[in-house]
Amino acid sequence: MNKLNELILRLEKNLKQYDKILLFVAVDKFHLFLKHCVSVLNGNRGKSILVISSVSLDKDERKLPFAYNQMSVQEITQLKKLYFMYEFSGRFQMIDKNDGFGDLSNYVDTNLLSDEELFLTIFH
Repeated sequence: MNKLNELILRLEKNLKQYDKILLFVAVDKFHLFLKHCVSVLNGNRGKSILVISSVSLDKDERKLPFAYNQMSVQEITQLKKLYFMYEFSGRFQMIDKNDGFGDLSNYVDTNLLSDEELFLTIFH
């Protein structure tokens, strides 16, 4: 079985197991999420959440209220391509830095949303 098929199978398994999967393509947004994750996740108790990023976590950061899967940049790129196949479910969401006008990151950059509000929005 090739690596893409393995990645697809792993994603499908995770979609069955977790209520929400967050794919962080933008590393800076992942660090913001870590900063705000406790307050953001307080309203989502009981939901199982998987966070995927290429960032290596410190020992202190491993005690977080969600499952974490570190992947290579190549795997993240493949998942980014697969994202559009699973976007309809609302359970698999990608957080990327996009300069598009309607992108939520743009609302943070223009101070219409705070970082915390950005992540609260993702969970609704």
